Amino acid sequence: MGLSVAGLSMLSCLRLLDPMPSEQVRDMTGLRDRPALVERYHEVHGRYPATLDETLALVTETDPTHWRSSRDGRGVPLAFASGEDWFVIVALGRDRALDEGMTIESYLDAEYRNVCGDLDADQVITHQSWVRSCGK
Repeated sequence: MGLSVAGLSMLSCLRLLDPMPSEQVRDMTGLRDRPALVERYHEVHGRYPATLDETLALVTETDPTHWRSSRDGRGVPLAFASGEDWFVIVALGRDRALDEGMTIESYLDAEYRNVCGDLDADQVITHQSWVRSCGK
């Protein structure tokens, strides 16, 4: 009792035509509460961290497990930048590159865009809110 080769082929084609955004949902879930850890670092040190790795020493046993790494759910390092009063965290898309024409800092001025289904698109959260995400 299994799928035929033709059935598997059809399922593969449907997957290509309608990609499920599960990677994006996982990345969004991993980013959603990450600003809380960055803000915790700011409260303790009086500044935002230069890297997400600096926040790892503040993770406690009761914190979400994904805070124990500065990588997304696929193992790709999260992109991060900060200044005196801002920060940006980026989960790079499948292409592992910032979206065309963007720098990490340029996301501070970008308007919100829903990127569901575009697996190469970045998911971005700043000190203020979501800039790019699969859902909001």
